[in-house]
Amino acid sequence: MIISPASGTVDAPISVTVQAQKPDNSVDANYQSDVTLNMTGSATTTGAGLVDIINGVGTKNISNTVAEVVNLTLSDSQSTGLDITSTAQATFAVGALAQYTLSHPGTIGAGTRAGYTVTRKDQYGNLVANGSSTIYLYSNSSSTNKAFYDSGSGGNIIASLTVPDGQSSASFWYYDDSLGSWVISASDSAVAPDGA
Repeated sequence: MIISPASGTVDAPISVTVQAQKPDNSVDANYQSDVTLNMTGSATTTGAGLVDIINGVGTKNISNTVAEVVNLTLSDSQSTGLDITSTAQATFAVGALAQYTLSHPGTIGAGTRAGYTVTRKDQYGNLVANGSSTIYLYSNSSSTNKAFYDSGSGGNIIASLTVPDGQSSASFWYYDDSLGSWVISASDSAVAPDGA
């Protein structure tokens, strides 16, 4: 039997327990043969999924870089002849916020606004939509007229923007009247584009 595991995130493995049970559903402490744990999706584990059963109980850590629900099944790889029809699910949620990414608008003309989208992601690139984040905007342009806006036309000059709870991205626009290639940065730092 696969004991339904607790839910987790992509930031840490989820432990899955498999029990050899007697007809009354109690653990057979004398059982020592192994069984193979199978997983759907992007989940992985060591040893090709072989669960080492000792005294009727074995555990296997499974990992995932994708936020998804993983279906768990067993296969009788050691030819025990036992009923291995037990199934369960392991839920991997999005990990902690680890990075901001910016869309690239391509080349634009000086004196116009370029539209950007900043997106929150975990360490594996899964979209993070929980919680609110304030993101500070920077440009290394030497222009005294450079500015960030909250709209493609009109609108307000901004130094930061907020990605609200329930959303993974937000948009802003950058204006510059100087020719050149400028670095636009999105940071969690209100002091400098620290790259963190």
